[in-house]
This record gives sequence, structure tokens and C-alpha cells, in this order.
Amino acid sequence: TFIWTSTNAASVFESTPSNLLSTKTNVFDTYVNPTTKVYNVLLNQQTTVDAITGIKSEETYTYDGTVNSDSYYGLQTQKIAKKFSDTTLQATTTVTTEYENNPYIGRPKKVNTSTTYMGDTRTKEELYTYAGANLTSTVKTGHNTSYGMVEYMTYDVAGNILTKTISAPGAPVAI
Repeated sequence: TFIWTSTNAASVFESTPSNLLSTKTNVFDTYVNPTTKVYNVLLNQQTTVDAITGIKSEETYTYDGTVNSDSYYGLQTQKIAKKFSDTTLQATTTVTTEYENNPYIGRPKKVNTSTTYMGDTRTKEELYTYAGANLTSTVKTGHNTSYGMVEYMTYDVAGNILTKTISAPGAPVAI
């Protein structure tokens, strides 16, 4: 579905509208699994342009293999976001996600993020651990740190969270 509005009456009937304040363009790929006949629509690229500020955002997406592979679940494994001011690239953020797909499909086990802004790159990593259906710990490590912020969770038999403990083992002591 393509929806747009315009205050310029002359452009209302154009097949590709011009002079819009902002636009968002989505590019999709479609796949049909030959065995299961499951039909997938996956977002490959999204471009947003704000004509007032001159800011343009481009996001591209990568998924977990091909529709014919046994390990294909249609999970996003990488997102690359680029921000432009007019035509000049200002920042790029890459998020790469690894999943635990046995027996729970689609649970993230590791997420790495790298952001470059004006030549300076920062990274972070998040690790997830599960017991059954419950998330039991997360470890979040920042750029150039040898320690992470650790969260431990405990649950009751119904899966309700009982406790959450946050610590940063190895972190420098505040003075």
C-alpha cells in the first residue's frame, strides 16, 4: 500500500509524487518455501528522506540464509543503518544478531552493535543466557571495556520473575 499526502493540488495525480515534505520507501523480497509452501515477505531496504532538514536514512536488512535451507526462519541477522546530511554520510550503525534456534526459535543469544560517527567507531556487545523458557542472565559490554554489566534473573515455577540482580564485576571502583 502506498499512502501519501500533498498540499500541492497539481501533484496529487502524479504516479510518483514530487515536492513532498518527507518520504519513506520500502523494498521487499518475497520467497516461497518449495517444501512447506510458506510465503514470506521480508523487508530488504528502507529509505526515509526529510526534505525540510535534508536528513536521509538508509537501512538494509539481512536474514538467516535462503528460504530453501533447513536453518531458515526469516530472522533478521543484520541491520545496517546509514544517516546522511544531504549527500554526506554522517553515521553508520551495524547491528548483528545471533540466535538460539533449538528448541526455541528466534531467541537472541548475542547482539553486536558498531556505530561510526564522523570517523569515530564505538562498539557494544550483549550476551543472553536462558534456562528453559526463561532469560537467566544478560551481559552487556561497552566500547573498549574489559568488564560487562551483568543481570541475573530468577523465576518461580510459573515463569514470573522473582529477583533481578545487577552487577559489574571487574568495573573500576568509583572514588
